[in-house]
Amino acid sequence: MRRPRLLLASLLLAAGCRGGTRCCPPALPSSAAPAAAASVVVAPAEPASMPSTVVDAASGVSETVLANGLRILVKPQPDNPMVTTMIWYAVGSRDEGVGETGLSHYLEHMLFKGTETLPPGAIDRLTQKNGGQNNASTRPDATEYHFTFPADRWEVALEIEADRMRNANCPQGEFDSEKTVVLNELYIGLDDPMNVLLETVESAAFPVARYHHPVIGWEEDVVSTTRERMLAYYRKHYHPERATMVIVGGVDRERAVARASELLGRIPRGDTVRFEMKEPAPRGETRLTLVQDTQVARLVLAFRSTSILDPKEPHLDVVSAVLSGDKTARLDKALVDTGLAASVQAWSDTRRDDGIFTIVVQPAPGHDLDELERATKEVLAGLVATGPTADELTLAKKKILASQVFSQASSSGYASRLGSLAVVGDWKYVLRYPAVIEATTVEDAKAAAARVFDPSKAVVGRSLPKPGAAAGGGSATADDEDDGDDEARADKGARRARRRDGGAAAPAGGAAATIDRALTLAPTRVVLENGLRVVVLHRSTAPVFHARLSVLDGRLREAVPGLDALTGACLEEGTTERSGEAVAAAIGAVGGELSVAPSSVTVKTMSADAPVGLSILAEVATKPAFEQDAFLRRRERQLVELAEELDTPRVVAQLRFQAAVYGEGHPMGRSALGTEASVKAIERAQVVAHHRTVWTPSNAVLTVVSDLEPADVVARVRAALAGWSGEAPAALTPVELPPLHAERVDVALDRAQTNLFVGHRGIVRTDPDFVALEVTDNVLGTGSGFTDRLSKTVRDKAGLAYSVYGNVTGNAGSIPGTFRMYAGTKPSDAARALAMMKEQLSLLLGSAPPTPEEMEGAKAALRGGMIASCETSEGLLGLLFLCERFGLGFDYPRRYLAAVEGVSADEVVRVARKHLHPEALVEVVVGPEKAADAAPAK
Repeated sequence: MRRPRLLLASLLLAAGCRGGTRCCPPALPSSAAPAAAASVVVAPAEPASMPSTVVDAASGVSETVLANGLRILVKPQPDNPMVTTMIWYAVGSRDEGVGETGLSHYLEHMLFKGTETLPPGAIDRLTQKNGGQNNASTRPDATEYHFTFPADRWEVALEIEADRMRNANCPQGEFDSEKTVVLNELYIGLDDPMNVLLETVESAAFPVARYHHPVIGWEEDVVSTTRERMLAYYRKHYHPERATMVIVGGVDRERAVARASELLGRIPRGDTVRFEMKEPAPRGETRLTLVQDTQVARLVLAFRSTSILDPKEPHLDVVSAVLSGDKTARLDKALVDTGLAASVQAWSDTRRDDGIFTIVVQPAPGHDLDELERATKEVLAGLVATGPTADELTLAKKKILASQVFSQASSSGYASRLGSLAVVGDWKYVLRYPAVIEATTVEDAKAAAARVFDPSKAVVGRSLPKPGAAAGGGSATADDEDDGDDEARADKGARRARRRDGGAAAPAGGAAATIDRALTLAPTRVVLENGLRVVVLHRSTAPVFHARLSVLDGRLREAVPGLDALTGACLEEGTTERSGEAVAAAIGAVGGELSVAPSSVTVKTMSADAPVGLSILAEVATKPAFEQDAFLRRRERQLVELAEELDTPRVVAQLRFQAAVYGEGHPMGRSALGTEASVKAIERAQVVAHHRTVWTPSNAVLTVVSDLEPADVVARVRAALAGWSGEAPAALTPVELPPLHAERVDVALDRAQTNLFVGHRGIVRTDPDFVALEVTDNVLGTGSGFTDRLSKTVRDKAGLAYSVYGNVTGNAGSIPGTFRMYAGTKPSDAARALAMMKEQLSLLLGSAPPTPEEMEGAKAALRGGMIASCETSEGLLGLLFLCERFGLGFDYPRRYLAAVEGVSADEVVRVARKHLHPEALVEVVVGPEKAADAAPAK
């Protein structure tokens, strides 16, 4: 059931979350009053006697089953400053009948639209005022709703869930506006050729049963569904015996169980029997070919597998790890390392009824899909014939078991794992899973492969570029707020909780002390003799060693566009001491993870294996081999990645926006991947020279978070990296930036959506107005949930966009970032959406300063975001780097909270007028020509 981090946009669409850039925010009041007959009010029953709670001694997870059938799972994490609540309902797209496709997902959106006691927008405001995040997702088997709050303010989530389990009213006006939003979400998927290919293949794999249709539904069903049909569906499926409430983080177990029982135990059980239907066995191979507006050909092989309830289901995760994931995997070695493919990914997705095992391959230039299909089937046949080797099996087990520990580091990760399994089968699968993986034999894996990989029953899907296809056929998979800037990504760790809204704070208990400890950064900082800055933070929350070596300004120093990205990519191709496969095998042998980015190398291992992780990090970063064959393969792969960018309308719009703001000659004015011509011209010697210039100790920062003693870590760092040498890079010569100016850029693309970017050059991270501008951003365009003005007007009130945002601090770094507002909308709505975005900017600068409620909510959201950044080692690595890079000091979290609290509404208006310039906006419109014509430049 594990899915890789592949194709982020496609998988988000498959999950059906309710938001765009910030994942899925909700609604604002509608002028239409709900019909009185629409509400379902549950009369309070007599409180049930407290049920018994059973605690699993090994995991610390407790289970409580209430008299009405609701299951409550609680996992206290005493040192966690955050708490996640997730309620999982056993209803998803598989439960939809004829004409109902997409109803589960549409209803998920509507459950944020309020109840008789919570008017539209109230859920988001409550979340924001308590510094939290909220969201939801719909899956084939289940729908989940989640909140993550600081540990002193989480109980409001239970109050909300108790109310909307039976009392949602789906006001007609909100229903109508949200239908447009859902359709915009659907159109994003239709503009993504990979998403369309995967959906088409899955429909072919399940021709009869209810995994046949996509989670978001068929467009015709979404258009024709009614509020009455939705309410009937809601009343049928949303009952306590169909739900599991999961609470994880810095909570007291007894308090959590008591409060959940009090609020949710009064709701009567329902009597709906869940629909059951098994897909008939496939009768033969299915082949399909799509000719799409895409730059990249793609091959998908899909095989029906098994239910997640099958005791042997974990064996498929072993098979997946043997086939794909790193340079030790069979498909990677057979296809990517030989130069046949630019990329390959394989994953097992098991569900309640049936599963599907999917392999996606993209050819390298000069190779076709026939070659890839033959080669892929040969690898599968070999695995079926002999099974994995003993070494392959050991590596797969190590990686899977370590990933289980890593994925449960956050309250949300742990809660998701528990809830997703509880709602389709048994949450105790989490407890059994490691033992099943550990006990898997070569014969077990071989048998699992043989059961699944029957080529005579495969679904083979192909996507071919349409002759003369235009660019821009996909949806963005890159982070819209950082443009690939490592500095901006690090800073987002401190601001990531900008999502949704609370009532009264829960009794603090020990939560205040837990939060205080989390915000206290007291790392050990040393500078080695070679100039390397080392920052080591001790955290005892998990036995994990997490380290990142970051170098500065690589993209700004590249002599050729795309050189920095290519240099970084080549780092994982091998060192002067080991091949890339040998490096992957070494980190895999301890269950570790190694990731390489243009400006960083990151390792994560269990603490006992820290010496291995640190030595591999040092070797990869400082001793790359840059062998010619590997260099050529990576160069070809980068050309494919460039073509994929042209498949992405949002990225096309973003790149044209950057070019207009920075100028095409500036490194930030073009793709980080370069251009086709520039990449084709790069030679190995240039990569070697760029690495020698940028990857030097005096230009680097090593950040470490672990439960090991800092002195011991520093000693190991000295042993691994004290011998690293290199001259400090020359001072950067600033590239002149164009003056602020108004400009209109229209790009005609025949797509389902129009993508809009509006803005201008922004600020550097050290700007003294940064914190006040973060408050400004929260008011204007990046507030928690849909509390900001752009979301409330463009998305919720007008229903013009699934994804809309605006900010000036999101990608501020050592050079000015950008102020930008974005919306993806129907072509016919483009002119109106653009006008509304500009109107909201003008109102903020003029007649509509922030209200007291907006200021209170923005400050609470930023407080929650800072606390959330201190929850995991990943967030802490980013925060430590931010403090070191910009000289903020390691007491920054506390000073930041004080600074946020001190921002006034007058200050927000002052800094907005200083830094935001409506008379100098660059407007980029990417979509059908008629949309561009609808909103001419002024």
